[in-house]
Amino acid sequence: MDHLSNSAAVYRIIKRRPASAQEIFEELQKQSFSNQKHAVSKRSVYRYLKRLEDFVLSEDEVLSHQLDRHGRKVYFIQNKIVVQDIKVSEYIDMINWMIINDPISASSHSVFFSKLRDLVFKTLHPKIQMLLPEDFPEVLSPTRFGEVFLNEVNKESLFEFVKCIHQNGIICVREYTELVVQNNQIPEVGKYLKPLRILFSRGAHIFLLSELDNSEYYALEIDMVKKWSVILDREIGNKRELNEGSYSEFLNFKFGHHNSIVPGIHKVVLKFPPNPGNHVRNRHWHSTQFFTILENQFVLMSMRVEINVELIGWIMMWMDNVQVIEPSILKDMVLEKLKTMKSIHEHKMDPRNNG
Repeated sequence: MDHLSNSAAVYRIIKRRPASAQEIFEELQKQSFSNQKHAVSKRSVYRYLKRLEDFVLSEDEVLSHQLDRHGRKVYFIQNKIVVQDIKVSEYIDMINWMIINDPISASSHSVFFSKLRDLVFKTLHPKIQMLLPEDFPEVLSPTRFGEVFLNEVNKESLFEFVKCIHQNGIICVREYTELVVQNNQIPEVGKYLKPLRILFSRGAHIFLLSELDNSEYYALEIDMVKKWSVILDREIGNKRELNEGSYSEFLNFKFGHHNSIVPGIHKVVLKFPPNPGNHVRNRHWHSTQFFTILENQFVLMSMRVEINVELIGWIMMWMDNVQVIEPSILKDMVLEKLKTMKSIHEHKMDPRNNG
């Protein structure tokens, strides 16, 4: 074949996946693009790369290169639109986009995550792509820790909620599951609400809803709702205006998604030893987190959050590796839980039931 055909072959190779000159050369050898007796030389690869810019690339594409982890120059085709590294917030947005725009896939875990991995891979910066093997989706091994076992009721509930968001409707809980104890932290049965968003947290889908006037917000886990009642009336649905300020505040000061068990937003200060303090410091727990390294290398973690069961459970997870410095009400609640746990195990008492 002529040099232009070989340039086109190089284009197809690096369009599919970033590759070094050596890898391009080996691929050309395998595919035997040259009809001549002599094989394509490695030096020719650089000429083909040069011709890409002159004859093959479209107006929206550019030939780029970066150094991989071994210091080799790796070539790839990039759209002229700047591609940014994917962030956790963008990953969450992808999940929500997938749920809202592809509810059929969302009701099937295997299809949902397969499509999501493909979407994530297409969004990754080429520098990240070239560090990953071609079978990227297959090397991911997500943990199933805490994953909800979705039954047909859960899938139907998820589908109805997604449909209601997509068609700009309003919704109410027609029936809770047997897991739920009715209290003032969850909406009453029959109360119409605005469906806002679905979060995917610790293996569970979380329904976010608000009062019609945005005065109150709720978070319900998927296995809490047995049946929805949906109104898709256009006149009512058009009143679903999202108050972004209140909605953001609702999420920003929650530790997880559970409602607070004491009023207000509190400054929480926790003290960790160097190990696991540095482990804690190297991870995102809350948007307001701030760390201070003390002279003895102990770590102070500060954040402004509501006090809820997730916060208390997370603190107790660290056992004797953490000390609650403030607020005093949180310290008292942790101590009370520890005393109760001690009594349960020492006196062979039954564990407490929530509600």
